[in-house]
Amino acid sequence: MERVFRLGKAAGSLPVAIACMAWLMVLVAACTVAQVWLGNYAAVRLFIDSAFLRWRGMPVLPGGGLTGGVLLVNLISGQAFRLELSRRKAGLWLTHLGLIVLFAGQFVSAAFQKEAQLVLREGRPASYAESLHGTELYVLRAGREIPQANWPFALRVADSGTHPEQGSAPARPWEKIDVVSGTRVLAQATLESGGPAAGLAAEGGPWQVGLRPRRVRLPYSLTLEKFIHQTYPGSDIPKTFASVVSLDNPATGERREVVISMNGPLRYAGRAFYQASFDEDGAVSILQVVKNPGWTLPYAACALIGLGLLLHFATRLRGLA
Repeated sequence: MERVFRLGKAAGSLPVAIACMAWLMVLVAACTVAQVWLGNYAAVRLFIDSAFLRWRGMPVLPGGGLTGGVLLVNLISGQAFRLELSRRKAGLWLTHLGLIVLFAGQFVSAAFQKEAQLVLREGRPASYAESLHGTELYVLRAGREIPQANWPFALRVADSGTHPEQGSAPARPWEKIDVVSGTRVLAQATLESGGPAAGLAAEGGPWQVGLRPRRVRLPYSLTLEKFIHQTYPGSDIPKTFASVVSLDNPATGERREVVISMNGPLRYAGRAFYQASFDEDGAVSILQVVKNPGWTLPYAACALIGLGLLLHFATRLRGLA
């Protein structure tokens, strides 16, 4: 038991916490600089979300994931083995708990957060968003999309290549496919990401198969009714831009109009819709769609940290009076 206590105190020591925080600052600075060459997503994946920084496939330095994990263990150990359990230390307990919730929320977001983009055209309902980092195959017949369950052939990956995209985003996983039925090869096509669909001569054809950003289906639709774009007088600097959107959910019978602005997202059915961009003529609005089950954790963490610090300083001031 004494050995466990010593190990717990060592794991929760202040030098370990300072070292972890200092290294996280270095990683954040490196990630910020690397965004110029790698893009935001790839840089965050490389420096912040990874367990190790690698060189030629070999781990050489701890990444943000491992460093954050060590710091989380340090905070938990420090609270359990080093902090005195008393009323006068209640503020520090709340502050430590808030920091633990903050780091836990970051891990939840890194593991489960999904981002997509929803393009709204005025007067046209949209019931799916497109993933920013995933690709899928699609099959058309006479211009109509065919669900995978109804394909009269199977698609098999013959080769998976990689190549950089614009902005150095992650490489697409699909490069070449074989279209087969049983053991008889019907056709083979090489598809380039974002390129034209390839025609296939299969039973019941002609068919087309191609690559596109992976679609995230929504059980409701959004329709752009009007786009509001205001600039500061005498300049082109945006003052505000917002989308007036109709929400239609057939499952619940809900129909209502909402306004999505720069600082006023729509939160609905576990997703948040942020105003991200727009077309210059105002007929197209682009929304960022985020699904993050841990989005409330940072708010709870900040509340705990603020309350803990307030309680701690109030206790100290009362002791000085």
